[in-house]
Amino acid sequence: MKTIELKLYRPSLSKRNIMNEALENYSRAYAYLINKAIKEFDDIKDSYKSSAGYYKTNDIVKWISKETLKELNKFGVEPFKDSIKIDFSASLAGVLNNKISRGIEGLQTNFRERPIYFCRYSKNRNYCLLYDEENNKYYAKIYLMNVKNEKRKKAVLNLGKTLRYITGDKELYKECDGKRSFIIVPLAFGKWQEEHLKEALKNPQILKTARLIKRKNEYYLAINIVREVEEAAEPVNFMGISRGINKAINYTIVDKMGSIIFEGCEIEENFTKDKLNSIANKLIKKAGEYKCQAIFERLIDKGDNLTFKDKQGKLYIPIMNCSSYNSLYDIIKSKLRANGMRSPIRVSAVSIFNTCPFCVRHSKANRFSSELLICTSCGKSIAVEKAGSINLARKLIHYSNEKIPIIVKNIDKRIAFINEEIGLEYYPANPFDCQAEFMKEIDNVIARFYENIALEKQKENYKKKLSLIKRLEANKNILKLIESN
Repeated sequence: MKTIELKLYRPSLSKRNIMNEALENYSRAYAYLINKAIKEFDDIKDSYKSSAGYYKTNDIVKWISKETLKELNKFGVEPFKDSIKIDFSASLAGVLNNKISRGIEGLQTNFRERPIYFCRYSKNRNYCLLYDEENNKYYAKIYLMNVKNEKRKKAVLNLGKTLRYITGDKELYKECDGKRSFIIVPLAFGKWQEEHLKEALKNPQILKTARLIKRKNEYYLAINIVREVEEAAEPVNFMGISRGINKAINYTIVDKMGSIIFEGCEIEENFTKDKLNSIANKLIKKAGEYKCQAIFERLIDKGDNLTFKDKQGKLYIPIMNCSSYNSLYDIIKSKLRANGMRSPIRVSAVSIFNTCPFCVRHSKANRFSSELLICTSCGKSIAVEKAGSINLARKLIHYSNEKIPIIVKNIDKRIAFINEEIGLEYYPANPFDCQAEFMKEIDNVIARFYENIALEKQKENYKKKLSLIKRLEANKNILKLIESN
């Protein structure tokens, strides 16, 4: 998913008035729904929670009844009723899922004129694009008025322009006899946006939702574009990307045996968040060059203990804080997918800066100083920052080699294979020849997990069980994962 922003080029005064009126009406209708939701907030919270334990836009939409939609008619928002339902419901779901920290009252008290959301690309409603092939110009057709709007005017001729819809049939645009409920405005844009518009001419299906935005007395159409990306190839190597104290980012690339084949860093002494894109581009280039699976620290619920206090009480803190590091992950995730590469993986950050990369011994005592790790077991030393990226790079290798213990018990004179974490309790008909039967039972365990996924998510061990199920799914030779006790 990408968003391109196209400027509405020099709209006439009458068109500016139409857009201003539509933006105000949309904002007032949205505020009306917010005020109504505040009064019924507890009921919404109790009644519209999904079975999976969170709130979804498609469920919240059901709260907006036909009667409520009729009430919105007084704001003149008939052209975008479906859009405002989805727009509002998505915001409310974000509040209920705590993704919008201000809460619903915050949405009201910080009220500003809201961009108009268009929930679909269509020739006859919401919005669409037109193309003048002879002059290589693009236009936006935007539906903003209802049938009672006094600003509707009879269409005028296109003064010799031949406009075609950017749709699969490339239909010719024709003026109708009645009054327009839409406006047509020429578009201005840069080379980057033009590349996507040229792609849309060949494949109109990439054009999705949009927003009409007013900024500093100028108007823009921000269009969401969905591009199909080929399934990413199997990675050849692994790249561990960790934070640092002396360097903003350290990264290490290892092969599938865990051998180091490249090491690097990004030195940003005066680091600011606006440098994240530059760092991300360099890492993506290197990941592509070595065909890597990128691996990040999971800095959400637990930290990585990179911060260090020496005996004199001096504190050494990472150049990049957790928020910036997570933002870097989001940027790289988006760009890797857009470039046909696999999304980065986040793994536990616990102990990555006090685990010896040579003997895999992890101990807080290994952290000799802010910069140096000296293993208390094998005696080898390495820079702390380098150790962190190496340990991240090898995480999936170590993880894939870990065994899933199966306990063999004699229960009521019957042999049982048991693993409570994945819900396995298997009694073979013939314990001396049960490999095929056992593999089938593992398939049943996986199937039962997904059939009851809503209940599984409510359990404390859900994440651990999910990871074990994923390993069973991904490994073609399941018996290699099994360790019998």
